[in-house]
This record gives sequence, structure tokens and C-alpha cells, in this order.
Amino acid sequence: MEPNQFLKIESQVSSRVGSYYGLDEAALLTSKEDFNEIFNHFKDSSVYVELGSGHGHGPALFAQAFPHKKAFGIEFELARFKESLRLKSHFFLKNVDFILADLSVCKIPLGDVYFLYFPTGPILDRILKVLGESSHDFQLIAIESHGDLLPRLDREDWLTRQFEIPLRAERHYPNAVIYKKMSLKKVSFDDYSFIEKLFEIQDDDGSVWIGESFGMSWCKENLYNLQFPPRTINQSQILRVLGENDISGFLKELNSHRRKGLISFETDRGSFLGEIRKIFIRPSPFIELSTGVHLLFSEIISLKTP
Repeated sequence: MEPNQFLKIESQVSSRVGSYYGLDEAALLTSKEDFNEIFNHFKDSSVYVELGSGHGHGPALFAQAFPHKKAFGIEFELARFKESLRLKSHFFLKNVDFILADLSVCKIPLGDVYFLYFPTGPILDRILKVLGESSHDFQLIAIESHGDLLPRLDREDWLTRQFEIPLRAERHYPNAVIYKKMSLKKVSFDDYSFIEKLFEIQDDDGSVWIGESFGMSWCKENLYNLQFPPRTINQSQILRVLGENDISGFLKELNSHRRKGLISFETDRGSFLGEIRKIFIRPSPFIELSTGVHLLFSEIISLKTP
């Protein structure tokens, strides 16, 4: 691809989470040489599915190499998706389908080989849940881009490493790693990362606060990074998993405001402005603001987005 063409496409990409906006071509896209080398090991595969297909090079190359087989590419950035459609039209490819969709919620096509490059965190957790609970067998190609993908896949006891394929392009890990599905995936703690639940979390001093499951990501061993609030916790700190009906109306209001950024509070002792960090419920209920201020539930008169 011409550099100007790549930059033109990428200039239209959003900066939302998961878009990897601002990466250069070598970092964002897998090279044609590496794709061809990978595909040489999957000549017996019938359906290739790329989850996060970028500009569509992988599915298009597979469709070209194996005209009697099928390829799919799923991408959620419109500019990259349009480039995929251009490739399909330019090369008159009838055996590839590109899908504009969000992998956090969309249906994932059945395939006998799946390709992962960038998915991490909740998106990866959701992909693994869907694939792992599917009854069909498959192989999974993983290229490590920044140090989180392969350790996460290695935690899944329903996947096993089969072999590795050396890559020409420089990557965090020098080889593509091929996994094979060996059994059905069991329900795991990681499944909470893409659903709306609340955790009761206990600190070493015995105090208990509320954290959100949505957006959390595995860190290492039993450690997880929460998004709301931004804290690292050990799974052993979680006392209970709560649903919306398990919390009071005021606690529900506080938690809903936590994602909104700066909040203005009117209290018995004046006005305060800050982001809601920890929401403590025991031994006494209070909130901790990003400014370090602590506000008791009982002294809060009103709260609103400024």
C-alpha cells in the first residue's frame, strides 16, 4: 500500500478505545509475506475468520490464495472497513465477506481457523467466551503485539499450543503462535469483564468498597485492573458479585455518575468538584473523590454533572 493511501485511511479512524489510532503501517498491519507464510500451514482449512481485520489484507489474501474456500473479516472502524470493501471489489473476490461490527457484541462466524492480532482486555475475553463455548473445533493464530495476548491465551486450559511460525516483521514476540481448541471453555472470572456487574471489594484494613466488572482486564496471576475505579485488585479481595437489584437507589446513582468524569457536589459543608473514585459502603458509607476529599453519603445534598 502506498504510504499516502495508508495515512489517508488512518486519518479517518476514531480515537475510541480499541481503534489503535496513530500506529504506523508496520505496527498496525501484518505484512503480506507473513500472511502468506502463515497460510502455507493452513492449506487444509476451509473457513478463515479474522477478528479485527483492519484494512482487510488477511481475508483478501486468503480468498485469493484459496478461491474455493471462504474468508471473513470483522472490523469496527468504518474507514478501514471501506478499504476492505475496495480490496474485495478491486480483486473481484467472491469468497470473502467483510463485516462492520463491534467484537464486544457481534455474532462471530463459524470458522476452522481464527486470526487474532490486537484484541486484549474485555474484547479478548468476550471472543474467548464465544469461541470456547462453541461446539465446533478450530485452530487459533495469535500474533503478540504488545505483551498481553499470549500470556492471556496460555491461561485458557481449553486451548493448547501446537506450533509456532517465525515472522519476518518485528513483533513483541517473533513468532505467530498456533493454538488448538481441545475442549469446551468453562465459566471463568474473566467473563465478568464485558458484562455489567458490581464487586464488593475488601481492602487490607477491612473497609469495603464498590468496583465495576465492566472494562476490567487481567494483569497477571490473580491480579486484575479495574476501569471504574482505576485500581488493581486481587481476585481474593472480592466478597460478592452484585447485580443492579442488589444495591440501593442512592448507591446506584453514585455509581452511574462515576463514568461521567467531573461531578459537582453540594453538601452540608459546601460545594466540591471532582471525579468519583472509590465508593465505600462499610464500615461507614462515603465516597473518595479524585481530589482526595472524602464525602459521607449522609452529608451529600445533591450531585450533578457541571
